[in-house]
Amino acid sequence: MMKQKKENSWICFVVFFGVIWGLNLGFFISQSFGQTLIDALAKSYTSNPTLEAARAQLRATDEKVPQALSGWRPTLTGNASYGHEQEYTDTNQPLINAVEDERQPRDATLDFTQPIFRGFRTVSSTEQADNLVFAARARLFAVEQDVLLRSITAYVDVVRDQSVLELNTNNEAVLKRQLEATQERFQVGEITRTDVAQAEARLARSTAQRIASQGDLSSSRAIYKEVVGDMPGTLKTPPLPTNLPTSMDEVVRSAFYNPNVKEAEFSEKAARNQVDVAFGEMLPSVSLRGSIGVSKDVGRDDVYNRDGIIKAQVTIPLYQAGNVDARVREAKQSVSQRRQEIDEERRRAEQGAARSWLAWQTSQAQLVSLESQIRSAELALEGVKQESMVGTRTILDVLDAEQELLDAKVAYVTAERDRLVAAYSIFAATGHLTARDLQLPVQYYNYEEHYDKVKNKFFGVGESIDP
Repeated sequence: MMKQKKENSWICFVVFFGVIWGLNLGFFISQSFGQTLIDALAKSYTSNPTLEAARAQLRATDEKVPQALSGWRPTLTGNASYGHEQEYTDTNQPLINAVEDERQPRDATLDFTQPIFRGFRTVSSTEQADNLVFAARARLFAVEQDVLLRSITAYVDVVRDQSVLELNTNNEAVLKRQLEATQERFQVGEITRTDVAQAEARLARSTAQRIASQGDLSSSRAIYKEVVGDMPGTLKTPPLPTNLPTSMDEVVRSAFYNPNVKEAEFSEKAARNQVDVAFGEMLPSVSLRGSIGVSKDVGRDDVYNRDGIIKAQVTIPLYQAGNVDARVREAKQSVSQRRQEIDEERRRAEQGAARSWLAWQTSQAQLVSLESQIRSAELALEGVKQESMVGTRTILDVLDAEQELLDAKVAYVTAERDRLVAAYSIFAATGHLTARDLQLPVQYYNYEEHYDKVKNKFFGVGESIDP
């Protein structure tokens, strides 16, 4: 019971920390995010099938607690029987008649067993069930973060592809006008047929790029519908949240709160409990057994026999063919496995947090460079156009300058998308990308409600399953 109190204290601490952290994060997101993205995340939180499946899995895991607690409770068994007996005796003697006898024996019994001591298996099983529930809750938080991050990624992918399509469409229109102007200059003899062919080739290329960007947008919209549940409209780039960590060390330290790490830690504790459960089968057990019954005397129709018995039973395992010993050793090796998995998850969380931070820093630096590149490309394009008009630059020079500007703008849009994904990947890596942290306008899933409902439930098989 002390272990359970400690885990409950941990849960309370994490919830408290998450609420305080979420107040800050939610404030900045509510100020910076458009309603459309908030609606998208709320839609994912309330209807995403992956998240709904994880919640159902948690509710199923909750049932392990009443299963473990049933070791304290009695079992009752009723038995009843009814029969017909017919006996025919033939003496084969002429002076003695044959004897025929019919009887209807019937009886009913009620047996009960009350466990008193089971080698500490009930206590260990209950602690194990609680730790499995805590692990499943951490797994639910991990799935929730993954779904929300996928929703954000799908959202900004649509935004990126919308912008790229718009850039390619505008570029195609510019090149159409460029081709028309080139043809007019060719007709008056200012330029050659080669210049016209180069303009035609660039227009065809821009058309292909526009078609490809339309396909990319359609693909991103389909992914958005898969994750969120609705087809997106025209989305706008959401501003960046302003309360990101300030250093990689801070991000890596915060990886302690990654739900995958917490799941591994609780799974290791559950494995330790399994050692105690298996070892308990080697200890004596004590139970109270009783039985009451009534039966009809087969010899007399009006006579019923009633009996009852109650006794204490002690069972001492002496030798179990080595089966229990093997299961204890197996459980100990499972503990070793879980320990290694904790170390693996910690390393993975730290590496993921560091990678997200580096991606954030990289995209930040890229955007600064790309902004400078765009400004320079715009100036260069304007200069090349003017020089082309006086004959010091060719049509190819103008086309190349326009392509460089387009490439820079597309790269900027892509880097902007990468920066947003990296920012929210940092929140996910540190365990702070939940509905509460984002302050989504939804009713938060109460993971304790079902647990409290079934924990001490003696009867009931639950709701019917829809066909």
